[in-house]
Amino acid sequence: AQAPSPDPTATVRELETQRLRAMVAADTATLARLWADDLEYDHANGVVEGKAAFLGRLASGALRYRELRAET
Repeated sequence: AQAPSPDPTATVRELETQRLRAMVAADTATLARLWADDLEYDHANGVVEGKAAFLGRLASGALRYRELRAET
């Protein structure tokens, strides 16, 4: 018997939870795995960063998130 396919909505929600937790924890290894190499991150202040620049600022402590929550 074939195993049922995972619920795509639940999969996306789980990945988003992982992303938000990784951003707050400055877990750049998890973010590097989750994000595409050509990611461009648009910050609320209008700054646009590529994946490497964003991860570098997060790793150095120049960028810090205290709390992030997904809207439902």
